[in-house]
Amino acid sequence: VVMDPFVDLAITICIVLNTLFMAMEHYPMTEQFSSVLSVGNLVFTGIFTAEMVLKIIAMDPYYYVQEGWNIFDGIIVSLSLMELGLANVEGLSVLRSFRLLRVFKLAKSWPTLNMLIKIIGNSVGALGNLTLVLAIIVFIFAVVG
Repeated sequence: VVMDPFVDLAITICIVLNTLFMAMEHYPMTEQFSSVLSVGNLVFTGIFTAEMVLKIIAMDPYYYVQEGWNIFDGIIVSLSLMELGLANVEGLSVLRSFRLLRVFKLAKSWPTLNMLIKIIGNSVGALGNLTLVLAIIVFIFAVVG
């Protein structure tokens, strides 16, 4: 059931909706709107956790970790669960930004995005020295002010 194309489509729709929910966060938010986004976060985290658990059960843990997208998804789900568990701890809002990486999972069902990610990945290796020089320049300007 978890490997069904309709389940993949439903998960893809959930990824897009989750991204939209994260994009709707702003300052200052009303208490009601903030609670709607919190409930949405809980629902989406529950859906993605259920997908991961069902895939582990269906595929066996050994075969589950053989596929790169499953490892990626498992890391993102684990970080989302960690964020929910540590919701009252200050300064851990950076964990929320890792959920945005789930958008890259769309590359699995979107061939053009998949090709673009592969091209960017290959280019980063070739442009390593240029990237290092650019990072140094940005750092210098950040220090200087």
